[in-house]
Amino acid sequence: MFSGTAARLGGMLKDGASYYYYAKTGTTGDDEIKTKSKLLSVIISSKDVTHPDFNFRNNKFYTIYFTSQNGPAKQNEEFQAEVIRFLQQSLAFNRYMQASK
Repeated sequence: MFSGTAARLGGMLKDGASYYYYAKTGTTGDDEIKTKSKLLSVIISSKDVTHPDFNFRNNKFYTIYFTSQNGPAKQNEEFQAEVIRFLQQSLAFNRYMQASK
């Protein structure tokens, strides 16, 4: 999440983060009627899923899905970062993620 389309969002989240972030973006819509949906799926993982010895069975993760219509990317990224930070501060998130440690 620190390069590509979601790089700005990744930059907002990386400071002091104890989790790994992964994202996939996409766009759907119709250029002729000027409707575009920007799609974003973010995975917050307790372990590095790119590590060669990674085992999915021993990992806790959350998946968040965002969709937005025709708004400026900067506004969407700020909102998405706020939602992710809010989630990570929640009691439910912390209980779930700590269960893997």
